[in-house]
Amino acid sequence: MQWTLDGWFTVNQGKGPSSVQSCPRLPEHRFEVKQRDDFDAPKLALDWLFVRNDDPDLWSLTQRPGFLRITTGDHGLETIRAKNTLVKRETSHHYRAALRLEFQPQHPGPEAGLVCYYGIRNHLKLVVCHEGQTRVRLVENRNGVVTVLGDRALETTRGVVLKVEIRGQIRRFFALPDGGNWLKVGTARDCTFLSDEGVLEGKHHTGTLVGLFAHNGGTGVRLAADFDWFDYQADPGDL
Repeated sequence: MQWTLDGWFTVNQGKGPSSVQSCPRLPEHRFEVKQRDDFDAPKLALDWLFVRNDDPDLWSLTQRPGFLRITTGDHGLETIRAKNTLVKRETSHHYRAALRLEFQPQHPGPEAGLVCYYGIRNHLKLVVCHEGQTRVRLVENRNGVVTVLGDRALETTRGVVLKVEIRGQIRRFFALPDGGNWLKVGTARDCTFLSDEGVLEGKHHTGTLVGLFAHNGGTGVRLAADFDWFDYQADPGDL
């Protein structure tokens, strides 16, 4: 490799691949695919991504050991100012993802939960919220058109497991309150809007993401959403 005066470089003097230099032979190393994260480590695993720059004052792995705590911020998923949306890349067309959340909103506005994310105008969220009582709600944002696909009362004073099951373009969402039974919250069909082929305008991420988030709905309330674990299981037949 030779550096030129203008700050660029050439390889093999621009003559193409060299037959003299060979690449080093490194030992094979297979990285473990971590399907479950119990948030016990002092740092986030490398496969977690923040949608944008995080706000380190609003998330912590140490405030409640064994939990990822996200404190509700001021902006929702539909704005680029949303902070601390934490996601992983989908690696399969057939999988299930689940998390356990402890979150106790007392007024309308704050919400936290699971999200299938492609951009600010294209995502699905399964959230714990409060309207007269604690509820779990499935909300679709399809190219900026927001639709509630499911809404169930949630009889719990502690925690809840939120789950999505993906089979191609169909996504089914469920909730399991501590000590209760599974509730089917809703189904999203024809989820091409979570891909380049279905985006009608604007810029989005490359590839669909799945993960977790919390925000206060513009109320200014700072409320802790404690995520106990996150689990991603691909269908073995799709690997």
